[in-house]
Amino acid sequence: MKPAVLFINMPFSGVDRPQIGISLLKASLQARGIACDIRYFNHLLAERIGPLLYQEFSGLIDHTIFAGEWLFAHQFFGDLLIDGNGYLRHIQKELNASDETVSKILYLRRFIAPFLDDCLRSVDWQRYTIIGFTSTFEQNIASLALAHAIKERYPDKIMVMGGANCEHPMGLAIHRCFPFIDYVFSGEADYSFPEFVERLARQEPVKDIRGLVYREGRKSVFTGHPESVSDMDALPFPNYDDYFAQLKGTSIPRHVLPTLQIETSRGCWWGAKHHCTFCGLNAMTMTFRAKSQDRALQEILYLAARYPTNQLAAVDNIIDTHYFRELLPELKRRKLNLMLFYETKSNLHKDQVKLLSDAGVKMIQPGIESLHAHMLQLMRKGVSPLQNVQLLKWCKEYRVDPSWNLLYGFPGETAKDYEEMLPLIESLMHLAPPTGHGPIRLDRFSPYFQTPEAFGLANARPMTVYRYLYPLTDKDMFDIAYFYEYEFPNGSDPNQYIGTTLRQLDVWRAAAGRGASLLARTPAKDVLVIEDTRPNAIRRQTTLKGWQQALYDYCDQARSWKAIARWLDEHAPNVLPEAAQSFLTQLVQARLMARDGDQYLSLAVAAPMPNNPYAFFPYATQVAEPLTIGA
Repeated sequence: MKPAVLFINMPFSGVDRPQIGISLLKASLQARGIACDIRYFNHLLAERIGPLLYQEFSGLIDHTIFAGEWLFAHQFFGDLLIDGNGYLRHIQKELNASDETVSKILYLRRFIAPFLDDCLRSVDWQRYTIIGFTSTFEQNIASLALAHAIKERYPDKIMVMGGANCEHPMGLAIHRCFPFIDYVFSGEADYSFPEFVERLARQEPVKDIRGLVYREGRKSVFTGHPESVSDMDALPFPNYDDYFAQLKGTSIPRHVLPTLQIETSRGCWWGAKHHCTFCGLNAMTMTFRAKSQDRALQEILYLAARYPTNQLAAVDNIIDTHYFRELLPELKRRKLNLMLFYETKSNLHKDQVKLLSDAGVKMIQPGIESLHAHMLQLMRKGVSPLQNVQLLKWCKEYRVDPSWNLLYGFPGETAKDYEEMLPLIESLMHLAPPTGHGPIRLDRFSPYFQTPEAFGLANARPMTVYRYLYPLTDKDMFDIAYFYEYEFPNGSDPNQYIGTTLRQLDVWRAAAGRGASLLARTPAKDVLVIEDTRPNAIRRQTTLKGWQQALYDYCDQARSWKAIARWLDEHAPNVLPEAAQSFLTQLVQARLMARDGDQYLSLAVAAPMPNNPYAFFPYATQVAEPLTIGA
């Protein structure tokens, strides 16, 4: 008789999306005739505290505060923690948590014990042989707390953990520190977990299954990195039936729009060549593998037809560039009315951004983390500041929402870098501001973590907040942690020079909230009118004609002066280079164009104008008289 499996998804995983990892495993197990269910216990807590408050803790509170982890740590470890309320003092003093955030944490604390009781009462545990917990980000201690409670009541149940928090050596530390966890799966478990279940059913040994942590006596043993999936087309479609079945009858759909997770690739083709210095993703599986275009299309069509939502989010680290040839054009042709999300690189061409939009990819995360060349080089991003800016501009033009962050505190950066970046930021009030900002973290598996000395980092150690979450030794804490603190040997402190930049980001977000715009229209041949409603506009309206209009259009993509000079020779041979240089300088000073080194980029967003010329500018009470730049 084959054992039955129950996968559990604990808080604070978002209630807006089913979990793809356990949903893929469920589909694989069912194909082998193994009974498998998934329980979304995060739904239970969301119902108790309210979906909106739950989602705030799930996605809006900085992960470095670890509010969700502490709520369960306070309940699970109790007096074993070094200082039960020291956590609250720490996040206020060191992590700048607001009084409101602390009040919400204290309010939620009262719900944790009843929630765990609800979990225990809501399942017929005798039906299952294996209880598997998926753990990513702030699910670790919640999973441990429930696993311990189940094991106490049903000691014959086999407790298993897997997920991103279990990557080696984190998974080995979890197994070593918490003996009620029988097995841990580290890395991709698409092959190893179904094999594990079948061997248990046949009462065969499992100790040679790679990617497994098991116990020999009191010693935890890791069998080595698992076999990675090489043929992505061979994976099943994820089974999300449990998620939608459990969503019914709750208040969650009234507040949260479900989003399906899709997977069309694993690994990162850029990281395989130039691993971004701060990125801790793809611990053991950087090699890029993608589904064929037809297989990716079939999965999208299947999920969109089977489940009642048009929101799909790819969990891929980066989109396969081959998808621009067939998959995206086919999605465009079918007009499926989907809202898709993909992570991309920021060096997309304009026609690629348009194709994304036409195909339904209305949200992207383009990996923009800075707008300064020196810092982009320090990150190994392989793009220029103006490539980042032109992508933001084209996203605005084609109504694609870019989610990006401005990071600081990179080893080797200087205060001068941020001084030089300010004029560019001041010119971008009409484009999408960063979704978030903050100092870089030292994440496990990143180059910064692997070789900190090579980057001038010293004294790498788990973030102090971990001391308030786990009653563990220093070694166990080091192994179980994912986020680390560090010091610069030269004593530099980005907080001493980042303030002006952060204040300008606030100005940028405020301008975006008021609908600031920089729009270009073409009312007649060889005429370009630029309307500026940004709060720091130099002039409200600028008219360009003839070669000036043509050159501005040419610089819709970042162009070097050498390329501009060639363009002038071909299209405006009578224009002296000095005149063109003067024209470009005036545009930069008017914040209508951006310059980085010898590169120039036009900043106005092309937009069709309605009959009412002021309809695009609800915040402009009047438009100044046209002014032609240059002679």
